[in-house]
Parts: sequence; structure tokens; C-alpha cells
Amino acid sequence: MWAKLLIGLVAVTSAALLLFAAIEFIWIHNRLNDFFTAGESDDATTGPPPDVAADFSKQTCEDFDLTTFDAFAGGSGELASSSAYPDEDTKALYCHFETPAGQKLDIGIAAGSDEGYAADALVPRRERFEEDPAWTVADLSMGSMTGFSSVYPGDAWETYGAEVGYERVMISVSVVYAPGAGRRETAAAIADAAASRALDRFMDYA
Repeated sequence: MWAKLLIGLVAVTSAALLLFAAIEFIWIHNRLNDFFTAGESDDATTGPPPDVAADFSKQTCEDFDLTTFDAFAGGSGELASSSAYPDEDTKALYCHFETPAGQKLDIGIAAGSDEGYAADALVPRRERFEEDPAWTVADLSMGSMTGFSSVYPGDAWETYGAEVGYERVMISVSVVYAPGAGRRETAAAIADAAASRALDRFMDYA
């Protein structure tokens, strides 16, 4: 009888030890998994963030810093018009600013759903400028963004444009200004800064 009790006790003890070992193994496995996946989100997504409507809105246009443009234009740039398309497959936002004297700044952002959207979209846009001999077109690089610049000279007004892209985001900036010594270079710097700020603002869509 004592032998049977001893065998039973050993069996129960062994089972308990095995169960404890299994629980400990699972606990250690979970802790290791937590360690190696720290910072990852279970609901991470490669698509746009959920606040698309807020990003592609008139309010975003009003958030752009126009200090440099205002100083260059000699007047306060006001948001004259805007267009937002948050519900499209290719989401877009266009902001048109104008000073009382008629100098203009346009900023456009388009975010496509396909990988490499910006590079693909820039090709036909560049071709349209190159077809018109009145425009001077050149390669353009702005940090991580690449594309082209376009210049339309004029006696009263000159236009400097920058069309650049980064992955899924394409940005277009146009500056219309009174021509003069060094002003084209300043307009180019304004476009560069505006495009860089726009990319920072919409980097989540790249």
C-alpha cells in the first residue's frame, strides 16, 4: 500500500514539475517575444494614417509658414484658394497664396497608393513642360527628393517651379514674382524650403 502511495506521489510530483516547466517555458518565450518586438504595433499599417481628412484640408494650407515668401514678395501672402481631395485614391491638396501686389505661391501635394508613385507621375509632367520652348527645364535634387525645375521668364512676372517626389509623395511648388537681379535664386530657395516643409508634413504618406 505504501509503495502504491509513493508511486502515486512521485507521479503527481512529476506531473506538477512538468506543468511548472511548461508554464515557465511559455512565460520565458513570451518575455523574449516582447523584447524582440518592442516598439512594434500589432495594428501597424503601410497605408495613410487615419486622419486623412485633417491632413488634406484647408487648415493644412493655413499652417504653412510664409515668412520667407512674404519678405521676398514685399507683402503678406494670403490663402486665396485651396482644393482638397482626401477621398480619392490619389489624395491631393492645393494651396494658392497671393500678395496684394500679385505675387503668388502655389503648393501642391499628391499622395498615391502605389509604390514609386512620385517617380512615375513626374515623367509626364516634365514632358509637358519640355514640349513648350518658353520654359527652361532642369534636373533638380532637394535632399531625399528628386525631380525637375521649370522657369518661365517674363518682363513683368517670372515663374519658378519645382516638381519633386519622394516614394509615394509628389510635391509641386510654384513662385510667381517680379524679376530682378538674384530674385530667381531666391525664388528657388523659397520653393526648396516649402517643398521640404511639405514633405515633413506628409512623410507618413510616403
